[in-house]
Amino acid sequence: MTGLFSPVHILIVLTVALIVLGPQELPKVARSTGKVLRELRALRARLDEEIQQLIDDDEPDPARPEQQAPGSEDGDAPA
Repeated sequence: MTGLFSPVHILIVLTVALIVLGPQELPKVARSTGKVLRELRALRARLDEEIQQLIDDDEPDPARPEQQAPGSEDGDAPA
């Protein structure tokens, strides 16, 4: 696997974190990071739902006839 998150890169980051933070602090940091990531995913999911709802509300309903502009008889814009 290539790219930013290959297993070798993750191993290097974890090794550096273990050296910098120590074995007692690393689990606490990992837990708090997991909580933050979960909250961000939930926030993104709610945001996606709201955006989709706005898109759905903006689309015209095929069962409803289109509203005509005031003063136009045949649906064309006034000249």
